[in-house]
Amino acid sequence: MVSSARQLRVVWDDSGPQRRLPPGSDPRAAWTLDQFLEEWVVGAVWRPKRTTSETIRGYLETLKYWRAISSDPPLGLATDQETIDFVGLLPEWGSSSRGVPRGKPHRIARLDECPSFEPLTSVTIANHATRLATLFRFAGPQLHPRKPAARIIKEFPYIPQVTREFETKPPFNLEVARQIASASGRMTKPDLPPGWPRALWWQLRLAIFYYTGIRAGTVLELAWKHVIPTVDGPAFTIPGSLVKTGKAVWMPLPAQLAALLATVPRGSPDDLILPAGCCYRHFVELHSELQRLAEVPEHLRQSPHAWRRTHLTQMVNLGSDQMLEVGRLAAQHADGRTTEKNYLGQAIVNQLRMRLPPLF
Repeated sequence: MVSSARQLRVVWDDSGPQRRLPPGSDPRAAWTLDQFLEEWVVGAVWRPKRTTSETIRGYLETLKYWRAISSDPPLGLATDQETIDFVGLLPEWGSSSRGVPRGKPHRIARLDECPSFEPLTSVTIANHATRLATLFRFAGPQLHPRKPAARIIKEFPYIPQVTREFETKPPFNLEVARQIASASGRMTKPDLPPGWPRALWWQLRLAIFYYTGIRAGTVLELAWKHVIPTVDGPAFTIPGSLVKTGKAVWMPLPAQLAALLATVPRGSPDDLILPAGCCYRHFVELHSELQRLAEVPEHLRQSPHAWRRTHLTQMVNLGSDQMLEVGRLAAQHADGRTTEKNYLGQAIVNQLRMRLPPLF
């Protein structure tokens, strides 16, 4: 059975619009969701909040699927059936980042047309549904005195809620983490610029993961201007624009990480600390190879994100009676705490980082 979304797309794209906005509609009701995002959401909602580029990229990715699956109707003509069909058809789609530069949109396609593409997980589908709902909420009536609304449409279409089937994954235990780190000298990839020892590249990257808990995307963006000297040694000062939560990060570097960093020739302020070497997808594959060389059993091998879980677990272990709070702060997750408590908590987190067990 052909979905109504696909039927509508044929009507809209090939036969011209068969539906008309009601007389007296807000002229902006003729905007597509892409236009609404660009013309209103970015300026009225995101710019004042200094929303991160990662958030914006997420919405652009959602709208790419929306254009491909739905009829991409004007705001004022979107129907319940189109939004229901959009969410229902997302499991039939996938994406690929192979050959796509970092920060650029992934390629998308129906899985029956490109079976090598990665299927969308339930978490990703839920995120797309949530973003779509958020955009229509922004376009709708003012329902809350502290939440912005453009008041373009009088009501918004129904968007089904998707259950996130999230699989909890364990961290590396300390023994396995050290086992993986010790095998880094045996890696023969990736290809690096002249003067860059491959073993040092791996050791430094794993050390940053382990000692800081910084997300992999941020690690790739770290430049020498983000390393500052202090009386107690070097520290990272990372602007909110490079952090998923939008919060700036300042953290002193534990001795072993500082020592590794000192062996790297310092470039200009804008030079990356770590040359990319390869795209992230290839790095994931190389990270799997590293675990094989380290003789980590196959069922225990994980993606690079496991280093973030490992960092948080070690921080929790050091946190004693403040375990849950320390884990939350180390993850840089948002909450409703007062600024005073956040600053105090972050100071504790930085002290504990300096006491992490050595990786090498």
